[in-house]
Amino acid sequence: MELEKRVQALEDIEAIKRLKGKYIRCVDRKLWQELEECFVADAEAHYGENNDYTGRDAILSFLKGGLVEGVVKSAHECHTPEIELTGEATARGIWKFHDYIV
Repeated sequence: MELEKRVQALEDIEAIKRLKGKYIRCVDRKLWQELEECFVADAEAHYGENNDYTGRDAILSFLKGGLVEGVVKSAHECHTPEIELTGEATARGIWKFHDYIV
């Protein structure tokens, strides 16, 4: 039984990594509808000091406002995540990343 829990935890962490990859692709390509699928309704996002958002709509509004179609180009690169499974259906992740915005 313990082995099954450990394998499930690894599968959950991999799923989170894939979700982050989808998030980055959708942000850079401005695929807003597909990006919406990356968040649960009560998601929380922290984009550095004093840039905290609660709720999918607030997060998407922030992202759309910063990456206006035709005005801004972006390229995000994520590196080495720190993922902590905090419950059966919750997790917390921190990624070091670089974003290039023109």
